[in-house]
Amino acid sequence: AALVFGNSNSNTDQLLGIGKQQTELIRIASVGEQKATGETAKSLAINTKLTITSQQTALSNYLKSNGKKKLSAKDLTGAENSDANTQLANAETNGRFDDVFIDVMNETLADYQASLKNTYSTVSGNTAKQLLSTDYEQVSILLGQND
Repeated sequence: AALVFGNSNSNTDQLLGIGKQQTELIRIASVGEQKATGETAKSLAINTKLTITSQQTALSNYLKSNGKKKLSAKDLTGAENSDANTQLANAETNGRFDDVFIDVMNETLADYQASLKNTYSTVSGNTAKQLLSTDYEQVSILLGQND
């Protein structure tokens, strides 16, 4: 019933889940920024890091102004993808970092975009929906950059 009536606690929990995914995207993008050698991979890393960092700032500001006053970095961590770590480490060893990074980044962005869509359909409030909609559109642009 909480989801139907838009309980703000459920909104907060769902949006914190989005924030955790954002933290992981920023982490993976940072690895790519440091280790990618090709222009496509490096560009994807930098654009993703800047875009998702901006999205996370907007999300944090929204949460702080809508009931979650004490938002800490700990609230936005905990979604680290160990499989991505393994894939990237192996790719670096095998001289295939850029290709594998692009695949991992695209997969992680697609999962994040699906979460944005699912969360959009269940949260209440126009501001939260607008935030998620904007994030979704920005991720579509990121995914389109490396087709």
